[in-house]
Amino acid sequence: MPLHSLRHTAAAAWLASGQPLMFVQRQLGHASITTTEHHYGHFEATFLKHAAAATEDMIRRAGPQPG
Repeated sequence: MPLHSLRHTAAAAWLASGQPLMFVQRQLGHASITTTEHHYGHFEATFLKHAAAATEDMIRRAGPQPG
């Protein structure tokens, strides 16, 4: 596997584990967060959407129970 592919895999894994985009930027050595966001921002947006849905589900389950 080419080294560049490993970088993409690592970046996706960091974002999947909840690491912020700034962490990924620093690990990859990008001079600008804009570069990181351009290449990997769609991963973060997907994970944030799933996290928001999971949070809403937890709030629903923690609310008053019928009966």
